[in-house]
Amino acid sequence: MDDYRSFTGTARLEEVKSRKDQGRSSEEDKTLMMILELSGLNLEQEVQKAAQADREQRQYDLEDAGKTLSREIANRWKQKKYEVQFRADGTQFFTMVEDNPDVGLIRLEERSKGFQWFFSFDLLFMHESKGNFRDCVILLDEPGLHLHPEGQRDLLARLEAYAKDNTLVYTTHLPFMIDLRHPDRIKVISETPKGATVSDNLTESQPEAKFTLQAALGISGQTSYLVAARNLVVEGVDDYWILSELSNLFSRSGKQGLPDDVLVTAAGGASEAGYIATFMIGQQLDVVVLLDSDPAGDAARDNLVKKWLTRYKAKESQALSLGPAAGAAGKEFAIEDLFPDAFYVAKAKEAHAKQMVAAGVTDIVVTGAGQICKRVERALSGNQIIYSKGPVAKLIRKELAKMKTIDDLPAETRQFAEKLFDAIAKAFAR
Repeated sequence: MDDYRSFTGTARLEEVKSRKDQGRSSEEDKTLMMILELSGLNLEQEVQKAAQADREQRQYDLEDAGKTLSREIANRWKQKKYEVQFRADGTQFFTMVEDNPDVGLIRLEERSKGFQWFFSFDLLFMHESKGNFRDCVILLDEPGLHLHPEGQRDLLARLEAYAKDNTLVYTTHLPFMIDLRHPDRIKVISETPKGATVSDNLTESQPEAKFTLQAALGISGQTSYLVAARNLVVEGVDDYWILSELSNLFSRSGKQGLPDDVLVTAAGGASEAGYIATFMIGQQLDVVVLLDSDPAGDAARDNLVKKWLTRYKAKESQALSLGPAAGAAGKEFAIEDLFPDAFYVAKAKEAHAKQMVAAGVTDIVVTGAGQICKRVERALSGNQIIYSKGPVAKLIRKELAKMKTIDDLPAETRQFAEKLFDAIAKAFAR
């Protein structure tokens, strides 16, 4: 299911009945009949009552029906307590919703889009769980897109209820729709060269999935076992792979890597790294943000320091630029620049070997200044080859995992890494 009907609560009942009798009910007709059924009302009887003179008794019946439905759905929408009421003028039927303690009735169609969606979704599942959805596996695509965060939390509670009698699977990119109370249920969908994969290995997820998950972790940081008291936020999963494997190598060599109690979180870019860090800072966690030395990283650092770190002075937080931290101040610098050009180009050639053969290219010739990944990208694009950082980073991580000690590293990489790990440790110490 990738979309859900919004309920129409206003209609002329004789027209709805006529279309039903002819077997051509519209979707709006079906939703109205669903409301009637859940409230204990009958379409045919309501059409008959419209022609009767006893309007008072009819209104009593409608009020009883509204209270029946209101009791059934009470407290499901936590933002405001609401009550459903029905009104009728002849065959013209109205579904009204009243907020408590607000006065006055509002037609269902005039409520906010989020409320309409929640109300419709909830009643649809109430009705269909005894019919079409019974004993089914239910697949939902991005439920709750129209809801604000509190509404999404309410929806999580409803999904829990729907899953009692059915297997329910839903996809989401919304941080508030990730239920951290049950981390064992969380799975990540990743696109790979061999197709889509589903995994519970959260550290292997792609940047967009990682960002969604980590944003959720920051929102509920104090209740999740996946967030530590001390956190290092890096720009992307490539930074995470290389930095973590370098740290493991330094630890095997008896040297200082990343502090043992620090959790590394990969974002989806410089601005997202600052975004995730703000959630963690708001949860009173220690955070160090490591950003590339380039315009995007500098902008994210300035934004984080000026707009957020000054608001949370009670908690230590640091924003580091990769170049100065690694002892390479004054130039653009990313995690890939920890390695000599020849080392990185060799891995880039290995990662793009098939594309290079197809394009008739035998070498990657990098020129000019700037980050090595950008220079490799320029060289490949000049030969109509699409550059991909991820496969290169994986090859570098694999190479680092094979090394026994830091003596196997290129000399300049060892020097850069030593200074970087020292800068990170000092940032946490401060």
